[in-house]
Amino acid sequence: MLDTLPRPRVAPAPRLVFGQFSFDRGSRLLRRDDAVLAVPPRVLAVLELLLEHGGEVVSKQTLIETVWKDAFVTDTSLAEAVSVLRQTLGDDPQSPAFIQTVHRRGYRFIAAVSTVPPTPAVLP
Repeated sequence: MLDTLPRPRVAPAPRLVFGQFSFDRGSRLLRRDDAVLAVPPRVLAVLELLLEHGGEVVSKQTLIETVWKDAFVTDTSLAEAVSVLRQTLGDDPQSPAFIQTVHRRGYRFIAAVSTVPPTPAVLP
C-alpha cells in the first residue's frame, strides 16, 4: 500500500557555472567539466555562500556563523576550508582567479558566475 503513495517532487535547483566548474545546488556537487570533485560538505558550503554573494565581500563572521552554525570554531577553520577550496579550484591566493582575500574582513568570489536552469527530469 505504501508503494502507491506519490513521492513529493523537489524542484531541481539551478547550477552555478564559473570557469570550467559548475556547482549543482540541488545535489551539492562540484564538477570540473564533467568530473565530480570530492569536496567536504563544509568546504562546499563556503563555496555556495561565496557564489551566492558573487562580487561582494562575505565577512569571516558571516561565513563561520552560516557554515558552522552552532559549533565553536576559529578563523583557522575557515582559513583551512578556503585553502582546500582554493586547492580544489586550482586558485592561487597571490593571484586569484576565483577567491580573493579581503584582509581582516573576509572573502570575495571574483570570477563571473552564470546561472544555468536545471534540466527538466523526464518522467515515465
